[in-house]
Amino acid sequence: MSERWLDVFAGREALRRIRDSGLRPEDVDIVTGASGGPKWFVLYGLDRVLWSEWFAHRRRPLSLIGSSSGSWRFAAACQNDPLAALERFEAAYREQRFPHNPPAELVTETARRTMDAMLGSHGVREILGQPGRRLAIVVNRLRGLPAQAPRGRHYRRLALGAVLNLARRDWLGRVVERLVFHVGDADPLAFSDRLPTRYVPLTEENLRPALLASGSIPRVMAPVLDIPGAGPGVYYDGGITDYHFAEPFPGSDGLALMPHFYPYAVPGWFDKLAPWRRRGRGLDRTVLLAPSEAFLQRLPQGKIPDRNDFLRLPDAERARYWKTAVDESRRLGDALSELVAGGRLSRVARPLP
Repeated sequence: MSERWLDVFAGREALRRIRDSGLRPEDVDIVTGASGGPKWFVLYGLDRVLWSEWFAHRRRPLSLIGSSSGSWRFAAACQNDPLAALERFEAAYREQRFPHNPPAELVTETARRTMDAMLGSHGVREILGQPGRRLAIVVNRLRGLPAQAPRGRHYRRLALGAVLNLARRDWLGRVVERLVFHVGDADPLAFSDRLPTRYVPLTEENLRPALLASGSIPRVMAPVLDIPGAGPGVYYDGGITDYHFAEPFPGSDGLALMPHFYPYAVPGWFDKLAPWRRRGRGLDRTVLLAPSEAFLQRLPQGKIPDRNDFLRLPDAERARYWKTAVDESRRLGDALSELVAGGRLSRVARPLP
């Protein structure tokens, strides 16, 4: 059986529910998509099964909230043909090429072309008109900076945010504002922390800039400026505040599903510097699906892809490595299908560490 490739973790309430009655698509209200750049390749197989099989016949609306590559995955999932959109996204992302130390504008333009390939000709309209899957994109605005501020001021503000965040996570809100660009009702996506948060409806005018901003990594990419509907300002990667969505969503009584790279969650980007904040605490209603250690050992170099692969590997070798990760990821999708079909998911689920 392939179930050994997939680890299933659950918070206290989620574990109680799935041990009582299993896990059904109707039990899930929210799916979260973490930041992680090319790490998402190991979730490709899970995404295919989730959107073409498991959630295919769900009746109630489902909220999908992501930052960075998580929001891009979910933009594919909210199109009329999610498998085709995921395939376009995977192929375009895998074939990205950069010279040594590329300028931020080149990286941004390459990302824009990748986004356009994933969205295709009708993706924006399909996402906005999708009744069953409601996309929410997390973006961060630098507070107190006009759009014309030089990049050096951006980085100094973010450095201050990193220091403040180490002292207290909510102090990060003195530097950045979280924006949630959303389709439909945003109420189920209320956040439990005290970071300043604003909700902006997605439109044909702002979906592309919001999606691009959600993955605009500071120093690596140029910021997105003056997003329609959100007002003037400097917009960057949503992972600054919401790297792995490690906070509960108090507006929902249903479960949250987190297809994830790791068996733990890190709240914000700067919390990578604060390992004591890794946690499952507070995620009482979350079910987390992650590749097992046995799965990771099958991958080249025994690890999942990451952005450092652009620096460490020649283009052709990196593309082969990433293609291997994508191919292997289908084992995770097969494992989920087997666990659900056999009614064994509740048996293998473990408490979140």
